Amino acid sequence: LDPEVRRNLRVPVKFDSFIYPITGGWRGRRSVQSLDLSCGGVAFRGEAGLEKDEQVELVVPTEEAPLIMRCQILRVKELQENTRLYATKFIDMCEDEEVTIRETVFSLQLQNRNLRDGNK
Repeated sequence: LDPEVRRNLRVPVKFDSFIYPITGGWRGRRSVQSLDLSCGGVAFRGEAGLEKDEQVELVVPTEEAPLIMRCQILRVKELQENTRLYATKFIDMCEDEEVTIRETVFSLQLQNRNLRDGNK
């Protein structure tokens, strides 16, 4: 597939995770729940307070081992009073991380297709 197509292929997936600040005025960790994953980034919901262009580290579960991915916030959308939807892109990825994320995205896509088609 064309690299741009691979980067934009999004697979709906829900997992609970944590983010850690790289930039921004907060400390510690925050709980988030993913909505979708692509080779180029992830969308998740979490508490209000993150800003556009802020950078965080996100723990992404994969089939091999969890990855700690650096992400930049691209968009913020209010969902409820204190909950936001954050669209992010992965930054500073090494080749091994790209391969692992790509394998995870395509594996999830195949699992979703098999479930949809009734093949378990």
